[in-house]
Amino acid sequence: MVDDGATRGTAGGPAGDGGTGDGQAAPGAPPPLISGDGGGGAAGAGGDSPGAGGEPWFSRFPEDLQTEKVKRLGSEEELLRSYVEAQTALGKKALTFGEDVKLEELTDEQRAQIYSALGRPEAPDGYEWSPPEGSGIELNEDAFKAALAKFHEAGMTPQQVSTALDTYAEALQTMAGDQVQARVQMRQDTLAALEEKFPDQQERDQQLVAANRALRHYNLTDDIIAAGMGDSLAAIELGLKLAPTIREPDAGPGSGRPQSVQERIDALKESPAWRDGRHADHDRVWNEYVRLQQQLHANE
Repeated sequence: MVDDGATRGTAGGPAGDGGTGDGQAAPGAPPPLISGDGGGGAAGAGGDSPGAGGEPWFSRFPEDLQTEKVKRLGSEEELLRSYVEAQTALGKKALTFGEDVKLEELTDEQRAQIYSALGRPEAPDGYEWSPPEGSGIELNEDAFKAALAKFHEAGMTPQQVSTALDTYAEALQTMAGDQVQARVQMRQDTLAALEEKFPDQQERDQQLVAANRALRHYNLTDDIIAAGMGDSLAAIELGLKLAPTIREPDAGPGSGRPQSVQERIDALKESPAWRDGRHADHDRVWNEYVRLQQQLHANE
């Protein structure tokens, strides 16, 4: 409840800017929010309140200017402030190219002005980015510079370029992790299948040596490794099918197997995976090398 004295103010006088002498709200005005010292009524004319007759503050603007963005602002002051901030973001200078100029009709010079105002560096070398630490991503400098030139041509800001490249790097890391996991699973499945087919470890090793020798003989090893199939059962089975078609090395009784192991060692050391520590098959090649070395010198 609001007390009559506080609402009326002085006898017969106005009850604040929005009241009448008898304390009643003026026709069309909202009811008082607070009262005191004869100052009841709405928050006064102007400001963020509706205009005369309860009309919104933007009602006196042409309809084509009464956009949703304008309506969300609380007052003319907020509208003016947003305009000033927009001009500040454009270098404190409005870019005007004529009322009838369409975006697709802008000249290269006009586009360059817009891109610069939005934050594009003067040249592609103004972008700075490096792969995340520990990502294992190595940049090809020529390809990277070509990409930065494309980004610059498209008008991208340094922040946009960093965001795009960070996102791409994350995608690469995810794909690389998935590939490693798939390779590990493939290796485990292959070893399990070979163990079931050849329970004896020595026989299993001999079969692997024979398969690898056949694949090398027909120059298939590097292609299989490059395709990410170096741990696949299908590749080993192919080698075993080809093994009977090649002649065993004639090195005398008991010397054939060690010689074939040495050949495999030499082939491993010539493969791309041996030389590149980041190669997908590097660990597999290294582990096989260690195993073959142990096998080669087992009887020494």
